[in-house]
Amino acid sequence: MIVKQSNWTQKKHGFSTTSVVFATVGLSCLFILAYNLNFLRGYSQWGGAGTPSEAQLNMPQIGSIFTSKVHQARHPMEHLVKSKQGEAGTWKLVDWSNPFTPEEEAKFSCNMTEFIAFKSGSHSQICVHSFMEVLTDFILRDKRWRDCNTLPDFWVADGMEDDDSIYVDIGANIGSCVMEMLMSTKARIIAFEPHPMNVYNLKKTISKLGKEYQDRTLLFPVGLGDAKGNATINSANDNMGNS
Repeated sequence: MIVKQSNWTQKKHGFSTTSVVFATVGLSCLFILAYNLNFLRGYSQWGGAGTPSEAQLNMPQIGSIFTSKVHQARHPMEHLVKSKQGEAGTWKLVDWSNPFTPEEEAKFSCNMTEFIAFKSGSHSQICVHSFMEVLTDFILRDKRWRDCNTLPDFWVADGMEDDDSIYVDIGANIGSCVMEMLMSTKARIIAFEPHPMNVYNLKKTISKLGKEYQDRTLLFPVGLGDAKGNATINSANDNMGNS
């Protein structure tokens, strides 16, 4: 269980220990659930007017998203969320029309750099940390993160290349694998990332993309699990993915 933000990160980056909604996700967990979810078929629009912008996930019921069939919701995730604006300890599903709070903009920063998808060769921009750490260093040098290179091939091999396929990234970090899947497949993305510094970077990246990519991406700024609770996050000194 992760319990505390490291002093090194606090002092060097001015990031105070933050209590976040946290579920039992292992260190640097990147686990892909490739589903052709039947309940998503029949929806003509992933994003748009039906996208919840201020919401609270009912965490004990999160597992039902992968098994239940819902045919009346305007948005595939709408039945899972409910408005909790103003309640202590709540969070918001990222709204791409207004993704940042003034507090985030004042506290965090990141640097845009070139991203080149391995499979498609598509060029874009990704926001990396403003300090040196493993993933940032690698992307600055190679324009992508190597562990994500094979994901599109796995996707095609599993027959997931149609528009209704869903890629779930549990522990998205700053979004290097999210970007590979956005640029190289037609998959819709559900990403979970609890660390606020990583979330900020990922939001910066997606907010710079076209609406067609934003509409394919749901970002939950929390860890994923079957229980709701709060915990503080501990990050490795040289690898923000180890959080």
